[in-house]
Amino acid sequence: MNIGLFYGSSTCYTEMAAEKIRDIIGPELVTLHI
Repeated sequence: MNIGLFYGSSTCYTEMAAEKIRDIIGPELVTLHI
C-alpha cells in the first residue's frame, strides 16, 4: 500500500505538517506531492 499526500501552501506550514505525517506513518508508505 502506498499513500500519496498532496499539500499546498504559501507559508510552508502545510509542508511541515505533511512531512510530520510522512514521518509518523513511514516514508516507505507515503509520497509527498506539492
